[in-house]
Amino acid sequence: MSPDKKLINAVDLSVTFKVPSGSLRAVDTVSFYVNAGETVAIVGESGSGKTTLALSLMRAYAPTSGNLFFEDEDITHLSEKALKDFRKKVQMVFQDPYSSLDPRMTVSQVIAEPLRAHFKLSANERDEKAGESLKAVGLSPDFLNRRASQFSGGQRQRIAIARALALDPKVLVADEPVSALDVSTQAQIVNLLQSIQEERNISYILVSHDLRLVYHLATRVVVMYLGKVVEEGACDDVVANPQHPYTAALLSAVPALDEASRRDRIVLNGAPPSPIARPTGCSFHPRCPIARPECSTNTPELQTMPNGRKVACFYPGELQPHISFTSSK
Repeated sequence: MSPDKKLINAVDLSVTFKVPSGSLRAVDTVSFYVNAGETVAIVGESGSGKTTLALSLMRAYAPTSGNLFFEDEDITHLSEKALKDFRKKVQMVFQDPYSSLDPRMTVSQVIAEPLRAHFKLSANERDEKAGESLKAVGLSPDFLNRRASQFSGGQRQRIAIARALALDPKVLVADEPVSALDVSTQAQIVNLLQSIQEERNISYILVSHDLRLVYHLATRVVVMYLGKVVEEGACDDVVANPQHPYTAALLSAVPALDEASRRDRIVLNGAPPSPIARPTGCSFHPRCPIARPECSTNTPELQTMPNGRKVACFYPGELQPHISFTSSK
């Protein structure tokens, strides 16, 4: 498959949930794609819709409207039975390695679960495959008969990654994969993910609020606010020169490691509005430091700029953090 071939391609995807007070549109007309071998990060505050978007790309949530394609096949309306083959090609690593693994199960049983669901293998063949997966994440096959509860958080996350890799997926969805780990272990998992990608040419969809992690891993970043994409572009470009004021505010909140990296903090007023009762005009305008009267009445469309960046703002690039935290990757 060519490097620019779209593995997953969502077109105007929306996901709406019925709640007692009305309809909650968690993902609102989002177009999203991931190419072979690239890492696309989805960032935003809690409640921005980033995890719901990631889960809908796996068809864990059925789209309310729009279309979803995998390797050019329309999978929008496939039945659960028909989705089985797709599911083994797109696997997920969850945020908390303590709750994503059953502590009563052995490592062999943990990794065997997806193998048993998708392949007809003997017990010996499953153990062999599980051992290969453990080696791929830097763990010994001797751990197969130990229970998941006997391992540290970093080791558990490696086991979770091994479980996902056992099916040889083409796409790995990582939802805050290091946020529950200590700093030194985070670096180990990040390096592991990078080496796996280089070896297997696997694509990552990275869901994170940690923009330092995003900068280190991602090739492209999608910024979401209240279920919509407000900015998209090459990761280096977005971090160095954010065009949407929301992106600039997120970047300004990244803690500085030294005085040279310090930014002036852009403080946003209040919390994000309810997705059930969205503001008129631009959804971000009640918190935006540069909002004008037209922002409360007109809705900016996601426009492609001459450099290929996409941004939904009437005044792109006007709000800039003063100093970037970028450094060599």
